[in-house]
Amino acid sequence: MNKQWLEFLRLRGANISDSGVADFGDPVSERKAVMHGSIMTDLSHLGLIRISGDDAANFLQNQLSNDVRRVDAGHSQLNSYCSPKGRMLTVFRLFMMNGDYYLRAPAGLIDAIIKRLGIFVLMSKVKLEDASDELLRMGVAGPGTSALLAEHFKDIPTDTASAVEACGAKVLQVPGNERFEIYAPPVTLQSLWERFETTLAPVGIDAWPLLDILNGIPNVYPETSEHFIPQMANLQLIDGVSFKKGCYPGQEVVARMQYLGKLKRSMYRVQSSGNYIPQPGTEVVSNSDGKTHEAGEIVDARALPDGGYTALAVLQTASIDQTLELKDQPGSALQLADLPYSLS
Repeated sequence: MNKQWLEFLRLRGANISDSGVADFGDPVSERKAVMHGSIMTDLSHLGLIRISGDDAANFLQNQLSNDVRRVDAGHSQLNSYCSPKGRMLTVFRLFMMNGDYYLRAPAGLIDAIIKRLGIFVLMSKVKLEDASDELLRMGVAGPGTSALLAEHFKDIPTDTASAVEACGAKVLQVPGNERFEIYAPPVTLQSLWERFETTLAPVGIDAWPLLDILNGIPNVYPETSEHFIPQMANLQLIDGVSFKKGCYPGQEVVARMQYLGKLKRSMYRVQSSGNYIPQPGTEVVSNSDGKTHEAGEIVDARALPDGGYTALAVLQTASIDQTLELKDQPGSALQLADLPYSLS
């Protein structure tokens, strides 16, 4: 994480943790702002890999689950990187800036992704670099943020997955209510933060993952790396995988599941009134006929402003009509909640 950037935020009231900005002094009010207001947040918990070189496009096309040819200066993309068994090592957003590709993923996976991709570079003209300290990241979301961005940029993204590059920054629109990610060098991002802080509520690290959960967008963390094939996390429903692009690691498994198999697990959103916030990978069990059965696991979970939490969980479809709870928290009933898209 960029120490200069974190010190800039600390002087503006941020409480800094090992993962980034924990909060700005009032976590409950900040969660309410995420749910009902307009916010801005540091995205230092997300790392960044720059992929450059003459062969970068072909290299990525042969490694990733989605069709990289659809990524250009005006479009970003949800994507994943799979093992040969079709299990996702990570889910990420891919975009271009200044002619190079950038892969944005949880910071804890950046080194592993670079190492794994690096095995396949061979003689290709491709360079992989951790760009997390060079190109900083912030998110803005909520009513009025489109108009606010329009005051500072000549153009702004107009639909989900669209992108613009202006004034030394890259702006991506991502799923959610007027939700944008901004990438820029430190000086530029500091200037934008100062402009926006009189209008938007600064909030801590949980804001962006909470919005991902509400919008049904999965994140894969070190605890769940290689646990799910793309369809288990609904990537086929949110334009995160292509079934026409050709070969990549795990492609045969992913394609076989799509065309020949029967998907027995899908990702659902759940809520609980419990105060214990489960970590990624926490086991979920179902209770039927007086017996406990394995049902799935938590993808991600975040606290809600009025107590309890909401989570994404990959669950066996046969278990969703049964009583669900965390294996290590008996009695912690999980209730199904709405996703913004249909699973059918």
